[in-house]
Amino acid sequence: EGGLGRGGGGGESAPDERGTESVPYKPAEWFGSLSVVQANIQHKKSALDALWMYMVKEDVDVALVQEPYVLGENHLPGMPAVYARAIAPKPRDDEGVVIGMQLACIVYKQALPMMQDGELTSRGTVAAVLKSNPPMLLVSAYLPRSSNIEHETRKWVSSGNWVRHKTRALVGCDANAHSPMWCSTTRDRRGREIEDFVIEQGLGVANRPSEFTTFDGARGATNIDVVLAGGELVERVAEWRVVPGVSDCDHNYVAFELQLGGSMASASREISGYSLKRMDEGLLKAEVCAGLERAVSEGGLGGVLDSEEAVDERVRLLTDIIWEAFVVATPKKRRPPWRRSVPWWAPELIPI
Repeated sequence: EGGLGRGGGGGESAPDERGTESVPYKPAEWFGSLSVVQANIQHKKSALDALWMYMVKEDVDVALVQEPYVLGENHLPGMPAVYARAIAPKPRDDEGVVIGMQLACIVYKQALPMMQDGELTSRGTVAAVLKSNPPMLLVSAYLPRSSNIEHETRKWVSSGNWVRHKTRALVGCDANAHSPMWCSTTRDRRGREIEDFVIEQGLGVANRPSEFTTFDGARGATNIDVVLAGGELVERVAEWRVVPGVSDCDHNYVAFELQLGGSMASASREISGYSLKRMDEGLLKAEVCAGLERAVSEGGLGGVLDSEEAVDERVRLLTDIIWEAFVVATPKKRRPPWRRSVPWWAPELIPI
């Protein structure tokens, strides 16, 4: 059984899909460096088998998977026992008849304290929060060529965890879109729409030039698989590379290290972006009370604090409850509509 990250230790068991199990809040640097792979396996059993072999051989911590091969409701056959998965149920019509396959999932080592985000999870997008301090949001997404990118990304940005954690978000996406921003040789309409989303949300693109392309099939070779990272994570994505010839499908793997060593800014340091004068104190108190009640019911509070580590984890849990209540009760500061997240940036600068 593989280790956890490149410097971390053991942890609690993974929560169930409802996200109800209590998990610890360890400092982000505790996890060391996480080995991550992004893979579209095109719903192929042989490609899923190849992915399991690669993950075990390379001691991968997290896989952001698009078009997974799924049996039954949400079973990934052959998944090694060290891993757990986050995935949505099969899509159904109003009469309960299955109308398609899931288009994304996340596979991660069970020792990682991961909580699936039910609000952000859909047929084509799966999200989970790594319960570190500060928390990180992991997203796997498949955007079919027929999809409306603005509609899909609007669902992302309206979710609570995206609002809270987008500066620490990591997105692996088969975008079916072209842009020089992720090393495509052309730009299409879908590529421009994703460029706008990246700029508006203050994200960075982790893709780097490579002699290999992320897609290499009968329709040609190109780069349509994109890794996006929030402002606090983009510089922590290291050794980004395309892994050719092992996937048993038209998409090559994208692999990289997420280096979490060294301190990360605490969520509380983001307070300057909120308008304290407009805070709803009544709502703040109600949200704190609700958060405390949830923590008690889930087993996060109560019991004897018999070690320094137990005290630290209790403090982190209470801090996160207060911060999440603050975000709900406090509007962000208004900015002039002409201001961008990166004020000097414009799409016209990309070719430069």
